[in-house]
Amino acid sequence: MISLALASMLVLAQADAGLPQARRAYGDCLNRAVRSHLDSKTSPAAFDKGLATACAAKEAAYRNAIMASEKAAGASAAEAEELASMDIEDLETNTKDLYRLHMEQGTRPE
Repeated sequence: MISLALASMLVLAQADAGLPQARRAYGDCLNRAVRSHLDSKTSPAAFDKGLATACAAKEAAYRNAIMASEKAAGASAAEAEELASMDIEDLETNTKDLYRLHMEQGTRPE
């Protein structure tokens, strides 16, 4: 019984191991996109359109890391996909809002 609990903990820890790094990599990519487009004075609409493809590889890695972590915690594939989609949508929405704020204020993120 103890070995089953220990094995479950190890599986969960391994699934979570890549999640913080994947989130950081995706967030860093989004931030680079904001800075680059601010420098180019890209319109907000064009920024929104380009954001979907700017960090596609990092987004996919982050989505996969979320799904692996959620499945290891007992979520179904559908639940894991829904959670990943919601998290990514939130990050993209926040990034778009941040872009608009910096455009309006004439500032840049750190």
